[in-house]
Amino acid sequence: MYKNLLLIPDKIRQLRLRKGRSQRTVAERADVSQSVLCAIENGRRVAGLGQVERLGQVLANGPEEIEQLKGLAAHDQIVDLVAQRYGEQSAEIVSLVLQAKAALSEREMMKITSLIQECITAKSLLENPRSELKMSP
Repeated sequence: MYKNLLLIPDKIRQLRLRKGRSQRTVAERADVSQSVLCAIENGRRVAGLGQVERLGQVLANGPEEIEQLKGLAAHDQIVDLVAQRYGEQSAEIVSLVLQAKAALSEREMMKITSLIQECITAKSLLENPRSELKMSP
């Protein structure tokens, strides 16, 4: 299971423990069932944006932290979708790219994108030596 790629479970648990609140208390205040909150914290369920926003209203210290939670939730939803459609290995790659995007400047991301495109082209040339760009022996 790819639950180790999900970012929301640990963050929600950390925020809840930081506030010293039980799952039951947080679930009631966020209008989420305790079983759903438990499943989110354990990575058995991917949280929806609405759920994360309500949990953020209860646990976060201000709007910036709520926005951060929503970003983490978007990451988890994308990773979940990729894992279901293309497998865990692809989900891991997408997770790393999404996390890098958050940490890198637009210029750095463009350089990485260009490098990836060059790698794809090189791989294509190696797999199909009769393509229009011929490699010398």
